[in-house]
Amino acid sequence: MQPLLYRYFYRYFCFKCAKTFAAKFCVTFCHLTCNQSSEASQSHDHTQQILHHPWPHIQAMFTLQSSEKNSYIMRCQLCLPKRVDISYKNSTSNLRKRVTRIHLNTLKKYTELADSNKKKSVKITDSLISPRRVTQAKLDRLIVNFVCEASQPFSLVEAPSFKNIIESFHPQCTLITRKTLCCKIQETAKNLKSIIIKKLSAMNHVATTTDCWTARQRSYLGVTCHWIEPTTLERQSAALACQRVKGSHTFDVLAAALEEIHSEYQIREKVTRTTTDSGSNFLKAFRLYGVDEKEDKDGCLLDDDTGLEYQLLKHQKCACHLLNLISTVDATRAEVGHETYRRLSRSAFAKCTALWNKTSRSSKGFETVERECKLQFLQPNPTRWNSVFLAVERVVRIHKEQGESAFRNVCTTLQIKMASSCLHQLRDKLKKLVSSCKVCAPLIDALQDGIQKRFAEIMKEPELIAALERYLSCGDTTTGGMDLLHSFPQIKRLSLKVNTSLPASAACERLFSHAGLLFTAKRSQLHCKNLESQLLLKLNGHITE
Repeated sequence: MQPLLYRYFYRYFCFKCAKTFAAKFCVTFCHLTCNQSSEASQSHDHTQQILHHPWPHIQAMFTLQSSEKNSYIMRCQLCLPKRVDISYKNSTSNLRKRVTRIHLNTLKKYTELADSNKKKSVKITDSLISPRRVTQAKLDRLIVNFVCEASQPFSLVEAPSFKNIIESFHPQCTLITRKTLCCKIQETAKNLKSIIIKKLSAMNHVATTTDCWTARQRSYLGVTCHWIEPTTLERQSAALACQRVKGSHTFDVLAAALEEIHSEYQIREKVTRTTTDSGSNFLKAFRLYGVDEKEDKDGCLLDDDTGLEYQLLKHQKCACHLLNLISTVDATRAEVGHETYRRLSRSAFAKCTALWNKTSRSSKGFETVERECKLQFLQPNPTRWNSVFLAVERVVRIHKEQGESAFRNVCTTLQIKMASSCLHQLRDKLKKLVSSCKVCAPLIDALQDGIQKRFAEIMKEPELIAALERYLSCGDTTTGGMDLLHSFPQIKRLSLKVNTSLPASAACERLFSHAGLLFTAKRSQLHCKNLESQLLLKLNGHITE
């Protein structure tokens, strides 16, 4: 280069100057060239450090040169020393095609690298996010199930925090509105009703329970259905209705509503018995519109023209309600004409009542009992026949475990009369006089009279006292269990008929307990249709096709 520059500069300068300029120019040019080459090399290395290979598992075959938006410039390492740069989108399909087309001998190695990356991706996906996308229809079903099962208000879908949850996990889906949620709940309840009707159509005998419930100045009639599966001999149940009842709960109104529900589920001729409490309105409804025992034996069908406005089948009084009447109403009759028992009973229960009232209404009393007795007293409930018994049993248990000193401290703090001595005296007398029963003989007589009075009709029912001699005489009854009925078809059919009905209406009370969780003060404007649909979906969630 220097001779060429010397001849160029010699045209304009003298020999000495031209030689000097040529030498300096060469030195400067070489220095600049080296610097530019070094900077370019450093820039290339820095770019390689910043860029991240989108598919590191195949980096041994294709290295990343550069990237722009969704495309990558890859250099094929299998073509070296020849430099082959190729542009690819967000997929390795073209890379695989190149290997298959040009480097077929390395296809096996490429496949192994790709498969190993798939296994790693599956593990990461399973641990962090769901591998399947949730569809809009499935998300709607999940929300409906959650709102019904958890007894949530419909306004939940309008809560900002709930919206954030759905948008964070399922951004591709749209959260349903409150109005749409109500429509979907009613639609789902309608489909569930069809499933229940289909199940009941295969049963020969079913039983129902019914009761009335009032909340927020509104009245409702609840109905549940029960049956025994012929194959498994397991009892099944379903909630049928929680309908609004307007006006007075007269016998004809209840009879009309109950018959309508039975007809809606197509079980009018299959109901063996309907269990209710001893309310006068229910008793009159079945007395006037119920099937007569003689007509039922003669095979009278409900579809016949009997001249009755409504037609109901057999009635079963709730045994729990009858026991409640015996333990309350009938037990008080023991005081009539028996001064000793009346005085002792009233004294004991008066002091217990004072103790129950003080501890339930005063925070100071609650803390005192908790400190001295380690257990809280139970408050009797007038609507539960065993609540008084459980409350007295708790008093006796505390006295036995904590001693008389604990009772004395509680009574002194609450300023009530000492009750332990009276209770202790009553318990001791009962133990000593258990054979002669001089003190409690009136109570025992009253309870026996009450049992005879309340359960006399039930004890005379032929179906309830039928003796299954062939079944009972079989030696394998203790080991075979209920499955033994499969060996006796006639006995099995009779057993399914007489055992389908329930002795108590507790199932209907549980229905109202769940309804109370839905029909709260903040949801007092909840429409009766929405209440029934949400309630039935909650209680019948176990029923599937």
